[in-house]
Amino acid sequence: MSVMRIPLNAWSAEREGNAANLRINNLRVQQLIWYVFISFIEQSLILPQALMSINTGDNKHPVLWIYKGHFYVASFGKADYEIVAAAGKRSSHYNPIFTTWWDRTSTKSRIAMEYIHRSAIGLPVSQALLNRYYRGGGISPKMITDKAESIQSSRYIPQWVRIEVVNRDGAICRECGCREVRLLEFDHLVSFADGGPSNDPNNIGLRCLPCNRRKGRKSEVRY
Repeated sequence: MSVMRIPLNAWSAEREGNAANLRINNLRVQQLIWYVFISFIEQSLILPQALMSINTGDNKHPVLWIYKGHFYVASFGKADYEIVAAAGKRSSHYNPIFTTWWDRTSTKSRIAMEYIHRSAIGLPVSQALLNRYYRGGGISPKMITDKAESIQSSRYIPQWVRIEVVNRDGAICRECGCREVRLLEFDHLVSFADGGPSNDPNNIGLRCLPCNRRKGRKSEVRY
C-alpha cells in the first residue's frame, strides 16, 4: 500500500457529547474531542494532517491522513507532500458542520461565516451556494455580504479564531511564555485601529496581561 483514498461514503463522524466518533466502513476507529477533530478537518483544507496510526499488529502502522476534507490511508513513513501528490487536483470536500464556528453562531451568521471562510481558504463562493441559503428564507445575497462585511470589520474576535489561536500558540504567552490561563488575552498583532482584522488567526496572538499592557495599542513589528 502507498496512499489510498477512503471514499466519502465509507467514513462518517458522529458527535457524542464533546466527543467525535470517527467510523470507517461502520467500524469506530478513533474517538477524539469534537473540537480537536473539526480543527484537524479545518486545517486539512490547507495542509495535510496526520490524524492517527492504525494498529495492524506490527511496528509499521499505516497512518490515517486527512487532506482537503478527504481521508487517506498511507504507508508508514509517508510525508505530507506525498499526500498532496496523491490527492492531485481532487477538489476539496467542504462541510460547514465540521467547523469550529458552526454550532456557535446563528443561522444568518452561519451564512456569512461560510462566505468568509470559503473566501479565506480559496474555495469558490458560487451563486448556487448563495441560492441554497436564501431561497425561500427571505435572505438576499446583499444581506449575506453585508453580514460578512460587518463580521470582518468588527473588533470582536470570532470563537473559531480563538480556538485556532489557542491550538496554534499552545495556550502560552507568545512574548514571555506565561502559562497562567487566567492572565492570557487575545491580542491584535496589527492593531484594529491600524486596520488589523479580527477574523484572521494570523493577526491574533496570545499575550499575558502584563505583556499585552506593555504592548498597548502598537502594532507588532514583523520581519
